[in-house]
Amino acid sequence: MKRTFSMRIAEAGKDLWAALTTTETWAFLGWHDIRQRYRRSVLGPFWITISTAVLVSGLSVMYAGLFRMTLRDYIPYLASGMITWSFINTVINESCLVFMGSEGSIKNGQMPITSYVLRLVWRNMIVFMHNAVVLVVVVLIFLPFRPLGLLESLLGLVIVGIFLFWVALLVGLLSARFRDIPQIVTNVLQVVFFMTPIMWQASVLKNHIWIAQINPFFYMLELVRNPLLGVDSGGMLWLQVTGVVALTACISFLLFARFRSRIVYWL
Repeated sequence: MKRTFSMRIAEAGKDLWAALTTTETWAFLGWHDIRQRYRRSVLGPFWITISTAVLVSGLSVMYAGLFRMTLRDYIPYLASGMITWSFINTVINESCLVFMGSEGSIKNGQMPITSYVLRLVWRNMIVFMHNAVVLVVVVLIFLPFRPLGLLESLLGLVIVGIFLFWVALLVGLLSARFRDIPQIVTNVLQVVFFMTPIMWQASVLKNHIWIAQINPFFYMLELVRNPLLGVDSGGMLWLQVTGVVALTACISFLLFARFRSRIVYWL
């Protein structure tokens, strides 16, 4: 019997629900990925923290003077931006291989397909938490402690994680079908990095502020960064983020529903 599109949507919904209700599976596998990556290492995943601290320190000294900002103002701005961008960048890059790298398991039907995407996002969320050690130290040294700001930033991180889930699902699906997508994604992200206010502030664009405003990653960064810096995000930012996440989720889910059954044949 030929399946209608509504049937495909129902099956995709069941796949997602099954993944969300088997949290222990992809959560355990995400932890396992981190443990395997740093197996037999003395410091383990804290090498991530050290690398981030060195990078932020070096770039802060160099770029603070270039942008005419004091280190006290620039270091928190750069640290929050770099660490959040690292999370975004890594998830999207790794999503290119999220299905191709699990070919055997997918063909055996061991887990819901969306479980592999949740595993990817969770694994990089753990990496973010290690990097966040640097961010916490920076905030405690250079900024007044704001408990509500920290909670708002964590909420923003959760929303960014949801956004990245849908982006990773879309990119993973396209990469399984078109093998040129990983190279395209890598090059696009390199350009986006320099076009996103990470090392520089959006205010420097002046009349060209639209360059930042058409960039969805700008809103994701601001959602996490503003509460830490004591900047009022305002209702408009939340409205913009909601629109970006909703649009991304809609496109991603509909394409997943349409081509979910074909993924196993594309691998």
